[in-house]
Amino acid sequence: MTSTESTDQQAEQARTTNAATIAALVSLAVRDGILRPVAPTNGTGIDYVTTGTGDGIGDTDVRIGTLTKAQYGTPARVYVDVRLAHRQGQTQETTDHRQVSDWWELSISGATTTAASRRRGDVDSFGQMADLVAHTNGAPQGLPGFVKAWQAQRSLNAACDHQTPVGQDIATRLDRTPPCPVTGYRYGTAWLVRELPADAVQAVLSFIRQAKAAATG
Repeated sequence: MTSTESTDQQAEQARTTNAATIAALVSLAVRDGILRPVAPTNGTGIDYVTTGTGDGIGDTDVRIGTLTKAQYGTPARVYVDVRLAHRQGQTQETTDHRQVSDWWELSISGATTTAASRRRGDVDSFGQMADLVAHTNGAPQGLPGFVKAWQAQRSLNAACDHQTPVGQDIATRLDRTPPCPVTGYRYGTAWLVRELPADAVQAVLSFIRQAKAAATG
């Protein structure tokens, strides 16, 4: 066996171990009521979503703490929603130019409510607000690791591992980012999968466990 073959074999073993670890973490979370399986959003595999704490938003939103008037303009409650998707049955290229048909995706969103929005039975804001959620008061101690995983969550990427996008807007990046020196891949010509690390899943699920325990304790 050549050194290249040995390195490739080790890398593939690491990927297999990573995927098995994620599957075990998800299975345990389902058993404990932290996640529940639902129909997949894209028609492949299975999605797993967080189960809520019963605090009045969606049934999958977990309340993690509050924001003060100084932070948000008015006192607010903070919620998060997590979806782990096990994608199977379609082939996708990875950021290191392999072909995979079995991978995991992580998506996280946040929501806030105020006294006014709760009277309406609605949220005040929602979406990609990791930077705001990072300053939540009264959140479980695992908040920094949760936010880090959230900020790195992009599973589909326009650039491969060998490219550094040039420019800030999409038109500039499409025009000026050099092709991949390994395969010639052009920036933005496909959505490439960046495989999810098990330690990110561990950080997210640990935080949700802490938040649910605090809500029911």
